[in-house]
Amino acid sequence: MDAERPNGIRLAARIPGTAGFDTCMRIARSAERGRFDFVLLDFVHESAPDPFSVMAALSAVTDRIGLVAVVDTDTAEPFDVARKLATVDHLSGGRAGWRIADSCDRERAGEFAAVAREFWDSWAEDAVPADREAGRYVDPDRIRPVEHRGAHFTVRGVATMPRPPQRYPVLITAGLRALSGPPGAITAEIARQVRHGGGDVLLVGPDGLDAVVEHLGPTAL
Repeated sequence: MDAERPNGIRLAARIPGTAGFDTCMRIARSAERGRFDFVLLDFVHESAPDPFSVMAALSAVTDRIGLVAVVDTDTAEPFDVARKLATVDHLSGGRAGWRIADSCDRERAGEFAAVAREFWDSWAEDAVPADREAGRYVDPDRIRPVEHRGAHFTVRGVATMPRPPQRYPVLITAGLRALSGPPGAITAEIARQVRHGGGDVLLVGPDGLDAVVEHLGPTAL
C-alpha cells in the first residue's frame, strides 16, 4: 500500500464480518478491478473469522489492492498482531494494513501501535543474508530484543518475523471532526488529526469527504 502519496483520495471497500470467503473474494476482486486502493475487513465481533487468515487468503487471489484488518487493541496483544501483519505483508508483497477499532481505548491503542512498530524495527534490513554457501539464513547480531514498559504493556522479547516489506504496514485512522476556516488551516487540521490518531491515512465516509471538497475544493483531493 502506498501511504506516502502526497495527497489525493484513496478508495476503500468494506467487507463485513458476516461475509463468507466467496463474498470476501468477490468484493476484493471487484474493488481491485475498479481501481480501489484497499479493502477493509471489518471482522471485530466474536463470531467473525480471523481477519489475518482472510487477508492471507485474499493475497493469493488479488494482485494490487491493499488488505486492511480492523484490530481490537483492547483485547489483542502487540506481539501477535505485529507478527500476523508482518506475515501478511510478506505474503502479499507489501499490501497489508490495519485500522484500530473505533471502540478501543485511545491511550492503550496508541501504545499498542508504538509497541508493534518496535517489533517491526527490531530486525535490521540486512538481518536475513540468506547466505547458502555460508549456511547462514539469519544474522542474529542484526536482531535486537524489544524491551518496553508502559502504562498498558510490559514487553520483553524478540520478534520472530523479519521486518515487513513496507517496514510499517499502513495504519488507517478514522473519524473527521468538523472543518472550518481557510483552506490552509483545514489542511493543517486534517494532518493533525492523522498524527493524533497515530495513522498514515485518514478514513472518512461520504459525508466527511463532502466536507473536505466543500472547504478545500476538488483540486485538493
